[in-house]
Amino acid sequence: MQMKVKDFDKGLKRKHFVHLRIKKNPHYFFYLEYPADSGEICTSINTWRGDHPDEGNLSDNRIKDSADELHFEKKKDFEDFLTCTYSYDKYIDHLKSKNLL
Repeated sequence: MQMKVKDFDKGLKRKHFVHLRIKKNPHYFFYLEYPADSGEICTSINTWRGDHPDEGNLSDNRIKDSADELHFEKKKDFEDFLTCTYSYDKYIDHLKSKNLL
C-alpha cells in the first residue's frame, strides 16, 4: 500500500514529530519532540523521507522502513499512528517499555 507524502508528513507532525531539512541534503528528517510541546527533540527517535517521491506517494518499502526506524512492531501500527487511531501517549509508553526513552 502506498501513502501520500502529505499524509505521511501531516501524520508525523500531529504526533509531535519535528520536521527538519538539512541544507543540500535530499531528505526530510523527522525527530520526536519529547515531552510533547517542550521544544526538545529526541534525536534517537527519527525517520526520513526522500525529496522526490514517485508521484507524491511513498513506497510500501519506505513506509515499512519508517515503521522499523520508529520502533513499531508492525507496519499496521505505524499506519494507525499516522491516522490517529494509535495515540501519542500509547507510542511513548511503547518506547518506554523498550527502554528507548
